[in-house]
Amino acid sequence: MSVAASMKSLVHGIKVSKVDRLSFVKDMSKDVKDLLSQFDKELAEVAQELAKMAKDLKQSLANGEKARKEDFASLMKDIATRLEAIIKCQKDVRKDARDLLKEYAAENKGAKESWLSLSGQGKKSAPAKKEAAE
Repeated sequence: MSVAASMKSLVHGIKVSKVDRLSFVKDMSKDVKDLLSQFDKELAEVAQELAKMAKDLKQSLANGEKARKEDFASLMKDIATRLEAIIKCQKDVRKDARDLLKEYAAENKGAKESWLSLSGQGKKSAPAKKEAAE
């Protein structure tokens, strides 16, 4: 009988372990379904957040482009104004330089005439030069 008792004990162990295994698989299956459901929900939330972020980014870039264009237009206007001021200043400097050179030439001519008149070669030497040239 010991063989029969041990077989009976073995069969009883197999039945109990089968119930435990089925319960374990059932619990594991439920846990996996719950995890997958939770993952799907989180994935949908992340997708919504990414879509919102993409929309916000597009809006921000569009606003940034508009501001950048306005800044560029303002900068170009400022540059044009400065260039006009530089051109005007350059014209003024050139005019002043021409006037200064005319004054210098007039003063130099006056100084030459004064020097020649002091040295006695003023108007007397001018005809002499003409005669010498002929």
